[in-house]
Amino acid sequence: YIHDNTIPNNGAADTGIDIENTFTDADISGLNLTYTIENNKILNNNGDGIYLYNEINGTSSVTNSSITDTFTGNTITGNSGNGIDNENYITSGGPISGATITNTFGNNVIANNSSDGIYLDSEIYTNADNSPISNSNIAASFTGNDASGNGGNGINADYLEIYTEGNGSPISSASVTADFTGNTINGNGGDYGIY
Repeated sequence: YIHDNTIPNNGAADTGIDIENTFTDADISGLNLTYTIENNKILNNNGDGIYLYNEINGTSSVTNSSITDTFTGNTITGNSGNGIDNENYITSGGPISGATITNTFGNNVIANNSSDGIYLDSEIYTNADNSPISNSNIAASFTGNDASGNGGNGINADYLEIYTEGNGSPISSASVTADFTGNTINGNGGDYGIY
């Protein structure tokens, strides 16, 4: 839980807030990662305002595991990368069951950053044969954010995916949803307000 901080004028790449997690084991079950970043002022850093990367990698299987990221009430302006760069992956060399990625962005001001205002990439996938994905979902919500004047897209949520790369690896009882409500997205330099 990161809240009520002022983080300006840091020089290294991927500052003000940089969190990177990778969990790898043969069989992963019941691993739940939860991050809340709230009411921070992240200003004029050399890199992304917030960079949050999570990866759960079960080399044989993943069951009943989740990633939950929440960004609310932050002011993120004038950074030289993305305002928020949020990347989440649940992957396996075998079957996946009960995997969930939830991303919530609410009432943030994300303005005048050099790249995208918000960049979101959330994926659940297996690359193995005969390895189904079941009872898994990705949900993203964007409510009341102001993503304006950024150099790239206002909100880039192009990569929300559940997929398999192996033969005989069906997907069942899976969903991907994205909800955009009450956002202000204006004057960004990319091709899209929302992508």
